[in-house]
Amino acid sequence: VSMCLYYLSYNQDAMERVCMHPHVLSDVVNYTLWLMECSHASGCCHATMFFSICFSFRAVLELFDRHDGLRRLVNLISTLDILNLQTQGALLSDDEIFASRQTGKHTCMAMRR
Repeated sequence: VSMCLYYLSYNQDAMERVCMHPHVLSDVVNYTLWLMECSHASGCCHATMFFSICFSFRAVLELFDRHDGLRRLVNLISTLDILNLQTQGALLSDDEIFASRQTGKHTCMAMRR
């Protein structure tokens, strides 16, 4: 589902239509925020990419702010394994390092927008 949301965000016409239905948009934003907190690493990454693209839509940004999205982004980046001092000594696989870096990159992109 997270990947579908990410691809949906790339289609501006589709996002404009979703934005015309406030209750649907609210559900999409809430679900994407939930993905950032409770999903697998790939779901978190896709959720941050969704927001980094969709912040150009004012309705998405307002819902994001209303549901404490900035705090959730900061929590996501602050809990990444590659930034955790206790686990830096532990061996992370290359895939885990790559996933953490990608999530960090996309989270920073979303925060910048």
